[in-house]
Amino acid sequence: SKLSQILLGQVQEQLKGKDKLVLVNDGILHYLPYAALPSITATTAKAQIGYAPLILDYELSSVPSASVLRLIREKTVNRPLPDKMIAIFADPVFESNDDRLPARKKNPTSSGLISSEEATESLTQKARQKISELNAEDPFGRLPYTRREALNIQKLFPLRESNVALGFEASRARVKTEDFRQYQFIHFATHGYLIEQQPGLSGLVLSLLDKKGKGQDGYLRLADIFSMKMPAELVVLSACHTGLGKMVEGEGVMGMTSGFINAGAKRVVVSLWGVSDQSTSVLMSHFYETVLKQNASPASALRRAQIKLIESSQWNSPYYWAGFMLQGEPL
Repeated sequence: SKLSQILLGQVQEQLKGKDKLVLVNDGILHYLPYAALPSITATTAKAQIGYAPLILDYELSSVPSASVLRLIREKTVNRPLPDKMIAIFADPVFESNDDRLPARKKNPTSSGLISSEEATESLTQKARQKISELNAEDPFGRLPYTRREALNIQKLFPLRESNVALGFEASRARVKTEDFRQYQFIHFATHGYLIEQQPGLSGLVLSLLDKKGKGQDGYLRLADIFSMKMPAELVVLSACHTGLGKMVEGEGVMGMTSGFINAGAKRVVVSLWGVSDQSTSVLMSHFYETVLKQNASPASALRRAQIKLIESSQWNSPYYWAGFMLQGEPL
């Protein structure tokens, strides 16, 4: 409540009658889950979580700066929509004891992240060490609900206009060769990781093993993303820590958002912390259903999906919904 008053109290009068807030943050404020801040306008009743979070009153989005928003609009004005609707990458294979691998390849003590030299050979030693430290107790294990998430989203789109890569097909090689210029939406449901001091090595984790159980490079790094052509209306990073990065003075956070916007994305949905794959699958289903069936903007659809979770008894803790933010074009 004190933080809400510090940040928003000075503009309380200007907020009255508004329903959209575009946040241009600095420093550590980039990591603040504004959706969960207590509302200072109190135009809505308290939710069953015991207070009225800001997301009940406002549609929220974030941009690194007004100049970045101007550049996004200059690049996307009058840009024709791609012919197809969505490409989805989900439920990759990370570990050698995954039951999708041949039985002879299984090894319950082995993790595709930490012990497979082939899977990590192109990462620097420092990056490999950092990832191992971050995931020492919980390596990149399978995320079973990401498959359900992908299939539920696919059902909302015409079959001919969607492309879903699951399991072994959700690989870095597949992403690197895909023509993303033909899709309006691009969705990644997997693990994400952050190497703050070397943001170019941060990224998404795709399949670390092929169908034969052989290790492969599955790390889609920020450096890869910067080199792609991805003129999508929306990229959704349904993964952990995808909104984080290195703080660069005057530029904001150097991370995956900047990579995808540089690649041509109009807007990106990212997370601020390690999210639950089960609750995220529920949130994402609500999100896409609202975009498609109610013709809502992505920012509006994300707000409505978050409110759906707030109204539920199982997922109303801010941990489950407040970590997601829309960055880029707010409209």
